[in-house]
Amino acid sequence: MNFIEYLKENNDLDLYTHPSCLRPLNHILVKKGIRFSIQAGYGMYCTPRKTLVDLTGYTSMEFALIDGDDFVSVESAFPNYPRLGELEPYFEGSVYAYVPVELIEDLYFHIREGI
Repeated sequence: MNFIEYLKENNDLDLYTHPSCLRPLNHILVKKGIRFSIQAGYGMYCTPRKTLVDLTGYTSMEFALIDGDDFVSVESAFPNYPRLGELEPYFEGSVYAYVPVELIEDLYFHIREGI
């Protein structure tokens, strides 16, 4: 089963309309007050950089971790994540841009295991 289908089947996927794009992917996971937001669509840091109806068509997406009103890094929120080094090149200071879906999927399941 692919990552997007897993999110849909487990009701962890929230599609909504955002002012900057028509149908982004927005997944919020709460852990220790931290929200995990994944975005894809026109105007987002994703590949392709357009809004797709079939979310499985994205090869990379952007994501952010938000603690209250502040963006936080994966390193500060999940310091034991074994693939931290792979995420560093994607960190833009507040969001992680153009991250391969496979790496986001791995982080997601790492977080889910800790809940």
